[in-house]
Amino acid sequence: MARRGRKRKLGNRVNGRLVQLSDAQRERDMKATALNQPHRKGDESQMRENAIGRLIQDCWTRDWWPDPHDQPQWSREDLYTASQKYAAAWAEVQSYMGSGRPLANVSPRRGHDDRTEEELADDRYKAERKWSDMAKAIGSHESIYRKAADLVIIDNPGIEWVAPFWIKHALKMALVNLAAHSLAGKRRAA
Repeated sequence: MARRGRKRKLGNRVNGRLVQLSDAQRERDMKATALNQPHRKGDESQMRENAIGRLIQDCWTRDWWPDPHDQPQWSREDLYTASQKYAAAWAEVQSYMGSGRPLANVSPRRGHDDRTEEELADDRYKAERKWSDMAKAIGSHESIYRKAADLVIIDNPGIEWVAPFWIKHALKMALVNLAAHSLAGKRRAA
């Protein structure tokens, strides 16, 4: 038979009284919960949050650069940064395209927007141009590099998805092209 009244709070008890966790213990528990997520596989890196980061980390040492003479010019962090810039540029374009009204009240900014229609049009043009330039740096819209980049970076398949060989090869080249474009002027990895 059930007890009367409110159910007991869950947690550790000493002599029947609820014991609060210390800040250090609470932080360890939160970290353990995060590391136990299936896509993290016990790794603390933020790169594991999406498919491109997991692919870069998992394939970097195994089969990403199978030819020892074909060494990467960019570090894995550079390639990940370039892919995130590409995803952010696409998200900005999508925020402008999301409204049925082409320029009114469409902004990636939150809150009240005081820009005029000309400024909105100019910002939209800049966003579309930025994404278009990055996409062209990867390859034409029909190229296998571009298709692989759009599939993995923009569509972000789930954690169970396993990339076929053609995607790994095409994505490697797409990321190198994207890094060369979006990180121009940055010193390459040694």
